Amino acid sequence: MKKPLIFSTGNFHTPRNFDMNKVIELILKLKNEGSPIDGVEICYMSTDEVIENVLDPTLIDEITKTFSHNTIHAPVKSWNRKGRLYYKKDEETIVVLRELYKITEAINAQNINFHPYNPQDPSVFDFNFSHTIENTLNQDVDHFVKKLENLTKFGFLLDVCHAGNDVYGFVEALDSDIEYVHLSLLGDETHRPLHWDDKRKLYLLNLEIIKTLPDETGIVIETHIGKDLDETGALKFTIDDIYEHMQKEVEYVRQWLDN
Repeated sequence: MKKPLIFSTGNFHTPRNFDMNKVIELILKLKNEGSPIDGVEICYMSTDEVIENVLDPTLIDEITKTFSHNTIHAPVKSWNRKGRLYYKKDEETIVVLRELYKITEAINAQNINFHPYNPQDPSVFDFNFSHTIENTLNQDVDHFVKKLENLTKFGFLLDVCHAGNDVYGFVEALDSDIEYVHLSLLGDETHRPLHWDDKRKLYLLNLEIIKTLPDETGIVIETHIGKDLDETGALKFTIDDIYEHMQKEVEYVRQWLDN
């Protein structure tokens, strides 16, 4: 059995004119053109993206027919990214979680992932659904393990880019609790495609331990190249550019995982 390969909508996430439905159409196109994708991660960054980017029912049907390992990345920012979104007993939390759980059921998502500083009151979550917490940048293993002790009903998603050079430390500490992995390259910037960097062979040695995780561990391809800017401040890549890069990335990651 191969580890399921999940493609995050965040790979196409640009700071301007974001349209979740168009992104999902591109991911379905990747799959239909032969990319070995087993699932999609619907990645929301802010409250308004959840509320305003209503999924097309036709695309929901296509997702459920096409993919078997779908997940959701819960928003980390409040409205229009003006500060963190804290999940607690307030109106914003009620609205966001209600919509996330509706989407979870609609696309048969197997998990909803959160950043560790967002959940403030565990009582607001419906644990009939699966939830995970991911490690964030500059968070060492011991600090993160202590954070999980206060969120006992959450599983763990390992973000290898956030883990830096301590991927082995996280795996050794949380091996049996790791349900998903966010996979990308840590270069001069974070969340680079693995196939880009000439030094990737050295970096991938640090990630070999990922292959020892159980076969059911979901591997989520998560890059941020849609946010790259050129020297003038304009977006560096067109959607067509990103599509071509991600087509190569999916093939590269699948081959690396299987060898």
